[in-house]
Amino acid sequence: IISDTTIAAVKTQGCDMRDKFRENFKIVLPAAIITLGLFYFLGNTNEYQVNGNLDYSLIKVLPYLFVLIGAVSGVNVFVILIIGTVLSMLVGLGTGMFTATKMFTHVGNGIMSMYDITVISIIVACIITLIKEYGGIDFVLNFIKSRISSTKGGELGIAALALLVDICTANNTVAIVMAGPIAKDISEEFDVTPRRSASLLDMFSSMGQGLIPYGAQLLAAASLTGLNPFAIIPYCFYPLLMGISGLIFIFIKNKD
Repeated sequence: IISDTTIAAVKTQGCDMRDKFRENFKIVLPAAIITLGLFYFLGNTNEYQVNGNLDYSLIKVLPYLFVLIGAVSGVNVFVILIIGTVLSMLVGLGTGMFTATKMFTHVGNGIMSMYDITVISIIVACIITLIKEYGGIDFVLNFIKSRISSTKGGELGIAALALLVDICTANNTVAIVMAGPIAKDISEEFDVTPRRSASLLDMFSSMGQGLIPYGAQLLAAASLTGLNPFAIIPYCFYPLLMGISGLIFIFIKNKD
């Protein structure tokens, strides 16, 4: 609900996060259920032992619940994240998890963890503006428009655009920031609702990100498990099923 991809999608398409969440939920729920079933049947013959301390404190979960409930309720994402951050600080101080001095260290670490994607997004936004100024986006739009003539065609164009840009950039947030302005123009031209356009951008860029062997997610999984990324891809059921579910939704769902 509050991931960087969701924020990028709703901001570039001009829709409510709550509406985009509802749209996404309807599309990906079948894929999620099937994925859970596949993993259950593939793994039910194995035995697992969970090690480590699983204790938790309800009060430490409150900031997360507050952010999630606020996001679903339609509160502005930046407002809810700021309040959630302040609430996390207060809970951390109140429970003795860290001192006031350490609190600012944690805040700094959080900011630095998002530094790379923030700088990249700013640079990409500047590049997209230059491309638009010199007619690049008009060229892409004319190319796409010459091949589609309906709302379903517009939705397929947005889906394909998000997927292809993610394959090229290997970062779904950057892909959404890059494809967002073009997707917005396509949605306005072919009467695609903003929430559906945002949902398609998020869904198909994430599908690509979950399947490309050079993406950060698969490389991290390979590093943690000692496997080759290509050995993991056959078990990436959810990204593939999410894409299939999205295509089915495009072809059978009537325009709202």
